[in-house]
Amino acid sequence: MIVPHALMTPRAIGLGAVVGAAVGSFVGLLADRVARRANRPLLSYVAIDALLGAIGFVGGAIGIACLPAMQNNSTVKAGGYIIHSESVRYQDAYRLAFAVAAVLALIHEIIRHRRNKARS
Repeated sequence: MIVPHALMTPRAIGLGAVVGAAVGSFVGLLADRVARRANRPLLSYVAIDALLGAIGFVGGAIGIACLPAMQNNSTVKAGGYIIHSESVRYQDAYRLAFAVAAVLALIHEIIRHRRNKARS
């Protein structure tokens, strides 16, 4: 069962989609410039990279937020007491979601580059 989490609010998902689209577009434009394919990249390829980035960021953030993968233990002394807390959620889900968005767009650009190379 999926437990509601702070990363799964509609506002956070929407903002994550925007960030992922920006990451995907940037990676696509950067890969296009590095490969020196054209003076101006096609809008359809940038849109595909943006869509893949948005899917990667939102899917990565939600997927990592739902995984009880790593435990975070902390012990604090406060007022003569020892307080021990434990969390079963990964703390930096956005970092990994950012990487997933960039990798998905990069994989698309690599596949696109290989297809263009095979045609030439």
